[in-house]
Amino acid sequence: MEEAVSAVRIVDYSNEYAKAFYDLNYAWIAETYEVEPEDEKILSDPEQYYLADGGAILVALYEGEPVGTCALKRRADNVMEMSKMTVLKSMRGKRIGEQLGKAVIAKGRELGAKKMILNSNKKGSAA
Repeated sequence: MEEAVSAVRIVDYSNEYAKAFYDLNYAWIAETYEVEPEDEKILSDPEQYYLADGGAILVALYEGEPVGTCALKRRADNVMEMSKMTVLKSMRGKRIGEQLGKAVIAKGRELGAKKMILNSNKKGSAA
């Protein structure tokens, strides 16, 4: 296993990361599954899908460039669902996903989550 990349910073989503959120997640979905119309809708408007109801999106930056994302979708007052967690293919194996996972759990707690859920597919072996 490669060492964690210490130059990674996890930041809250802002509109400047909209293209990176779309591109990173589209690439991962296309590589693993089939991109469906609902995926396009969510990736094209993450602010509406995740942030409008009190969720969050985190972005992993390496040397200032977005290399990963993870989102939280509010499912109930105290329940959040983790989704759209991906890391740029060339940066995988560097524990960036682990850093994102820990950060998104902390963000969920900060937002009042008492329970977090993760739905995955058998193809999502890292999940």
